[in-house]
Amino acid sequence: MQPTDTTPRSTGGTRDGFWDRYVAHIRAKGVPSIAARWYVIRAEHYLQAFVHKRLADHTPQDVTDYLEKLGRLDSIADWQYRQTVDALQHVFVVSEVTWAQQFDWAYWKASARTLPVHHPTIAREAAPATVQGNA
Repeated sequence: MQPTDTTPRSTGGTRDGFWDRYVAHIRAKGVPSIAARWYVIRAEHYLQAFVHKRLADHTPQDVTDYLEKLGRLDSIADWQYRQTVDALQHVFVVSEVTWAQQFDWAYWKASARTLPVHHPTIAREAAPATVQGNA
């Protein structure tokens, strides 16, 4: 797997070393090799959004802001969003960022669900407006 120039610089080695550790970590967690490639791609997309920021300097708010923006895209499927959240979780765990264990990754994975068409908020947006009173 060839990382891009935006890959993190690990304190314990080269950029290639980070991605080797990352892939070994996610494979050990049961991620299939075909999906591992996509995990790297999704993690790199995140890192490209913060190209001038060291991975150790990222904050929970950086991740929150990124995931909020990503969640607003119509072009991303639920499973792709969840995969991105999972990919980022592993990036920060492998990087041993102190806040990674306390961050609410489960919340972000759960927020990827598309609402059913009969969900009250969708029904409210789709319901025709009625005029009441003297017309």
